[in-house]
Amino acid sequence: MKSLAEAVVEATAFLELSSDKVVDPDSAVEALESISHSLQSASDEEKHDLLDYCREQASKLSGARGGQEEKRRDFYRQFGEALGLTEA
Repeated sequence: MKSLAEAVVEATAFLELSSDKVVDPDSAVEALESISHSLQSASDEEKHDLLDYCREQASKLSGARGGQEEKRRDFYRQFGEALGLTEA
């Protein structure tokens, strides 16, 4: 399951963090909404695995200051809430 979690999270990160020159913003939003909708039906175990992956990645970037690494760390930290997998 870890490989699937990585694939979903990293594809989502690409859509969220890419510039408008790389990904059309409207297309990115549409794809992110679709991913979020699909993940709503994930099992508790699957959601747990996704969030574990995000925690691991955020931890690896814990010292990030500024730039892309900090944005990526913040993305991992906010993944669950942003996609409706956890409550605020």
